[in-house]
Parts: sequence; C-alpha cells; structure tokens
Amino acid sequence: MSWRNSFTSSQGMTRAKRYANHAGGRKYSKQTGEELPKSSTHKDADEKLAASEIFRDMWNRCRQHEGYLRRKDGFLQEQKQYLKEQKQQQQQKDARNA
Repeated sequence: MSWRNSFTSSQGMTRAKRYANHAGGRKYSKQTGEELPKSSTHKDADEKLAASEIFRDMWNRCRQHEGYLRRKDGFLQEQKQYLKEQKQQQQQKDARNA
C-alpha cells in the first residue's frame, strides 16, 4: 500500500460519511452557508454509512503499514526542520528591521 491509498481512503471515508449524514451530500446551504440538518432516513443513508466504514477500516490498515509509518516519520522530521528554519529566518529579518 502507498500513501496514496491512505489519502484516498481517508478522503473516501469523509465523502461517504457526508453522504450518509446529508441527503445529496450537501453539508452547507448554498444560500446561507449554514450547516444543513443531518438526516439518517434519506434514501441510501445506510449504504453510504456502510461505505464510510469500509473506507475507515482501509484507512486504519494503511496508517499501520510499516512503509507509511516510515514515510510519515520522515515527513514530520522534515517539517520540523523546515519550521525551525522559517522561524530563524523570520527572527533574522525582524532583527534587521529593528
């Protein structure tokens, strides 16, 4: 499994869950932007909920995969270093402008 499978599974879970909770999959009103009420009685709600559980199970399997965990750890280390460098650069810029 690759990171793409994990991403796809988490996205699929989210989408299927939204369709299970909201008829037509629309969570927010086009007119007001307010969240629409949830519904569990609309057509195919049970099927969509079952689909979201399948995606969730696959996503959890991907998150436990050794290759995924290695790549995630590498990403988090790179992100930490990047943020540290960005902070240092901002401090240097602030010091020059002071």
